[in-house]
Amino acid sequence: MAKDRAFIGLGACPPDRDLATAPMNHSPQAAYDDAVLPDAAALLAELAVRRLATA
Repeated sequence: MAKDRAFIGLGACPPDRDLATAPMNHSPQAAYDDAVLPDAAALLAELAVRRLATA
């Protein structure tokens, strides 16, 4: 049985940091803007709804 796979990148770099020089995700100095969480939740919910609609 084939498994569907996807990767989605959603930026969460705080607005006061320069994306070009900000530490990478796995760095101890990495910082994230929690304001992206509602958008991330909405995106994942929409993907789930679309997937369930095709099941």
